[in-house]
This record gives sequence, structure tokens and C-alpha cells, in this order.
Amino acid sequence: MKIGNYRIGMRTLKTGIAVGLCILLFHLLDREPPMIAALAAVFGLREDWQTSLKFGKTRIFGNSIGAIFAAILILLQQLIGLDFLIELFGVPLGIILIIVFCDRINYNSGIIGASA
Repeated sequence: MKIGNYRIGMRTLKTGIAVGLCILLFHLLDREPPMIAALAAVFGLREDWQTSLKFGKTRIFGNSIGAIFAAILILLQQLIGLDFLIELFGVPLGIILIIVFCDRINYNSGIIGASA
């Protein structure tokens, strides 16, 4: 579709719809703010359905790995205390462990998502 000198393609429309749905869903569920979910929608949409689905699976699995490691660090903070020391040494160690773990299971495409 063209409007004047501007072309609006299907990917552009899909992205706008996805961001709108994120905002609507967060509003209906009374969750704030929806910006991280909207950004994830922008980053997750790719050229076609198959590529978007593959990238989405990678993000979900990578984020799940990162969440497990983060939960362990939070549990350590609650059990041991020493919040600053856990952050100073635990977070970098956790990142190293995430990278080693993802590499070990041959999941290098998920390292960035898991680390984030």
C-alpha cells in the first residue's frame, strides 16, 4: 500500500497491530507499563511467519534459561543477604554460566536473550 511517497508493507502493519495488541492486553489485565512487551513484539516480528516463529521460540527458550538463573540469584540474595556482593559477583558469574550452559547445549542463538 502506498500513501503518497510512502510505502506501508505487511510487516509494518503486522508490527503496528502487534504493538497495539500488547498495549490493549496490558490495559485489560491492568498491568503497566506495556513498553517492554511492545518492544519484544517489534524485535520478534520477522520477514515471514516461519522466521518469526523460529525467532520467537529462540527468545522464549533463551528468556526461560535466563529467568531460571535469575531466580537462583534472587533466592541466594534472600537466603544469604549481602545484596551488593551477590550482584557484584553473582550476576557476572551467572552470565558466564548462562553462556557456558547455552554453548554446552549447542544453543548459541539464545545466549543474548538468556543473558538479557
